[in-house]
Amino acid sequence: MSMGCYYHLSQRSTNDKSVEKDKLDYWIESFRHYMLCVFYGLPLVHKDGILLSTVSVFILLTKAIYLTTLFISCRDKRYIVLKLVGVITFMVAIVLLTLFAIQSSSAKQTFVGVICVVSYFICSVRVPLSSIKTVVETKSVEHIPLRLYSLNFIGAVIWTAYSLTYIFDLYALIASGLGTLLCGSQLIAYAIYNRSTPKVKTE
Repeated sequence: MSMGCYYHLSQRSTNDKSVEKDKLDYWIESFRHYMLCVFYGLPLVHKDGILLSTVSVFILLTKAIYLTTLFISCRDKRYIVLKLVGVITFMVAIVLLTLFAIQSSSAKQTFVGVICVVSYFICSVRVPLSSIKTVVETKSVEHIPLRLYSLNFIGAVIWTAYSLTYIFDLYALIASGLGTLLCGSQLIAYAIYNRSTPKVKTE
C-alpha cells in the first residue's frame, strides 16, 4: 500500500518541479512520524511491538525514496536539509530521554506512544481536511486520487484491527482510529461529489 501511495505521489512530484513547502512539510513530518513508530516498536520500548516496528521500517524506506524525489524536484534544497536536520535532532533527543531519563518500561512506552500519537495528528490531519475542503468548495473530485484514498483507508483499517485483536495497543488504536475516520471521510466526500464532477470529453 505504501508503494502504491509512493508511486502516485512521486509521479506528481516529478511532473511538477515547483514543490510547495506545505507538501514538503507534510512528507517530512510523516517521515518523522514513522521514525518514531520504528523506535516505539523496538523491544526496549514496547516488548510486543516488533511487528509495528518492522512494517514501519518498510514505510520509512518508501518515504525516504519519495523525499529523495522531492529533494531533486525542489528548488529550495536548503529548506529540506534544515528540516531533516531538525527531525534527526528531535529523534536523537527522544531516544536519549527514553533510554537514560526514564527507567520504567511502561513509562517508556507511554512517553514514546503519546509522542507518536501527537506526531500522527500533526502530519495526518491537515492534508485530509484540506482535501475534503477543496472537494466541498469546488464540488469536484477531478484532482482527487481515489486509489490513494482507498489505500490509505485500507491501511488505517488494518492497523485499527491489529491494535484491537493481535495485541491491544492504545496509542496505535488512537492513531489508526483517527486515520480510519479521516480516510473514510475522504471516500465519503468522493462518493458524494463524484457525479457532480465535469467529465472530460475525449475526441
